[in-house]
This record gives sequence, structure tokens and C-alpha cells, in this order.
Amino acid sequence: ALCLYQGDELGLPLGKVPDDIDREDMQDPYGKCMYPKDLGRDGSRTPMPWQSCRSFLGFTSADSSWLPIPDSHKTLAVDIQNEDPDSLLNTWRRMLIWRRAQPAIISGDVVLHDPHPDVFAYTRRYAEQTLLCVFNVSDKATEYPTNFPHEYQQAHTHTLILNQDQFQYQNQHLLLQPYGAVYISHTEV
Repeated sequence: ALCLYQGDELGLPLGKVPDDIDREDMQDPYGKCMYPKDLGRDGSRTPMPWQSCRSFLGFTSADSSWLPIPDSHKTLAVDIQNEDPDSLLNTWRRMLIWRRAQPAIISGDVVLHDPHPDVFAYTRRYAEQTLLCVFNVSDKATEYPTNFPHEYQQAHTHTLILNQDQFQYQNQHLLLQPYGAVYISHTEV
């Protein structure tokens, strides 16, 4: 199951105690008790930034919010990201729409590929769809050896490649960009 924690879809950085959240503003009982050894969970529970030009970034019309909002969240507010087709918010929206249309992700079996130091790869299969999922989890371009399964090379198939700009395929190797991901879907027709 996919889980996005509040703020992931906007790329919000964690609020930091005490840089963004003063000790006296902390709400998390665990963080208050363990301060400064453990700063608690308040940094990941700051209010959602909805509108960049409103007080408390549109989260509340009250005189205060339950936690301060880090300054870095203003430029990542929903209203700003809505206007940018290449924003992380709109990228997530496209990805979630695409994901819902993939039977292999919704109901498919999972086959993990051999371990690789910089790549996490697996195949999902359901009915007529085979979906190859490859993720470069490193900060450097990475070469991943693969022989595309026989079904990807057949003339009677349809192949959809998502994130074409994240990789190249040369000499039976995927050349993945740093933190690049590629999904190659094969559907028998």
C-alpha cells in the first residue's frame, strides 16, 4: 500500500527544533519530555501550507496555529505548486492517476530482482500486464544490468515507459540518473 505523510506531496522539509519551533512551542509530549536528547515529532507535524500570502499560510484563521510554520514552507505552499505543472505536487497527482490505472500495481504479484548496491528493482504481474519497476537509490548515475524479459521484445505487445528522461538503455544496461526511477509496462494485446 502507498502512504504519503502530510507534506510529502509538497516536498516539505522537516521543521527543526529549535530553529523553526521554539522549545516553548513544542506540542509533542515525548519531545517535551526527552528534550534535547530527542526532539520529538513536531517537526513533521507543522501545519499544512495552503496559501502563500495568508497568515499561517491559510491553515487557520485563528490568532495562532498549534505549531509555528517554518519559513521554508512558504514557497512550497499548495497555491504556488498548483500553478506550476512541473511542481512536486502536480508530479504526485500525475503519478497517482497513472498508478490507479495499472492493474499490476493494484493486484499484481511481486518478484524482487537480484540485489544491487544502488538499485532497487522488481517486477509486478497481473493478468496481461507486466510492469518492471527500477529505482536508482543513490546520488550518482548508475548502470543496472538487465536483459529485458522476452515479453518486452515481442512484436505483439504494447510497451509504456514512464520517466523516459530518467534513463537510457544501452548494451543490455539501464543507465539511470541519480535518484531516477523508470516503469516499463508491457501489456499483451
